[in-house]
Amino acid sequence: MVTVEDLKGDVGENAYRMLTNDDDAVAQRAIEKAIIWVKAKFAKCGEEPDFNSEFVLEAILKRA
Repeated sequence: MVTVEDLKGDVGENAYRMLTNDDDAVAQRAIEKAIIWVKAKFAKCGEEPDFNSEFVLEAILKRA
């Protein structure tokens, strides 16, 4: 699953601090919302997301 550390690495330290005010709870909530978004997209197609798939994890990371 995508972690706060993954998100920090993806957006960079400066952007992470600016977007979250150094509050990891903000980042965790963004990840949770991104997971819900991915689940909804798959549900529209009548599918379940494979959370072990590199593509699904990347979609969550980019959405967060």
